[in-house]
Amino acid sequence: MMAAPEISVVIPTFERAAALAGCLDSLAAQTLARERFEVIVCDDGSRDPVTTTLGARLHALESLLHVRVIRQHNAGPAAARNRGAAAALGRFIAFTDDDCRPTPNWLERLLGRFATRPDVLLGGGLRTSTRSDPYARATQAIMDFVYAEQERRVGLRLFSTSNLALPAHEFARLGGFSTAFPRAAGEDYDLCARWQADGGAVEYVADAVVMHDHPLTLPAYWQQHFRYGRGLLRMRQRMADRGVPAQRLPAWFYVRLVASPVRTEGPRAALRTALVGLAQTATAVGVVAELLRPEQRSPESMERGRSPESA
Repeated sequence: MMAAPEISVVIPTFERAAALAGCLDSLAAQTLARERFEVIVCDDGSRDPVTTTLGARLHALESLLHVRVIRQHNAGPAAARNRGAAAALGRFIAFTDDDCRPTPNWLERLLGRFATRPDVLLGGGLRTSTRSDPYARATQAIMDFVYAEQERRVGLRLFSTSNLALPAHEFARLGGFSTAFPRAAGEDYDLCARWQADGGAVEYVADAVVMHDHPLTLPAYWQQHFRYGRGLLRMRQRMADRGVPAQRLPAWFYVRLVASPVRTEGPRAALRTALVGLAQTATAVGVVAELLRPEQRSPESMERGRSPESA
């Protein structure tokens, strides 16, 4: 048994064993000493359990990484993150995704900031590599613009679970991620909104970087941002239910967002600008779809997610 680590990394996964293996390799290369952190993988009901598909890889990593795998019936990423967080031993919890690659000093940077502000929610930097496809780069352009705007203005600050960290006891007190979000879209922003409504401080740590090169096709890109639209509306509805006024952005914000690749990179970024515009269209369509027919997770599915299986 290891002593209680300073920070626990929680990774939900579903049917992406190869991607998860790369994420674990990146965590094994952290500059932070092995005994100072642990990794908890929550297998969200993959048909082939992670402990089977990655058994040899997990065994090979034992000398480099304290990693535990827990398994639940499929209940979505929010429930999987909550299950992983409930098993965490660290004072702080850092969330990332199975298709992400934390840079070697990621955890060291996060803990360095927690050393001076132990009660803050941290959002880290997100980057794509030179190997990423046009869709990943367009999504990155959106994130770059939004994060930069959040640094410029006063108001709600929202961060992605691809790179998010906070004190474990405060995460538990807040109730974790809401399972009202059935897919990977909106549950992270909802947590950030609830944290700030409760008086919690947030901070962007740009140099705590996670690489995110999730490969997409054009239909998958559309679906991703369509889901973001659904999740964004659901987050705003939940804010309204709590009596928190939603922050409305002016039309020029979206104009500047769509134009941001050309403004920063010139005419060679025309394709990226078009894809950013397409993403905003998909998000708007997702908002309308959620208004007309809200997406729901069945109570039976949510109940199954509460019952763990042996890993």
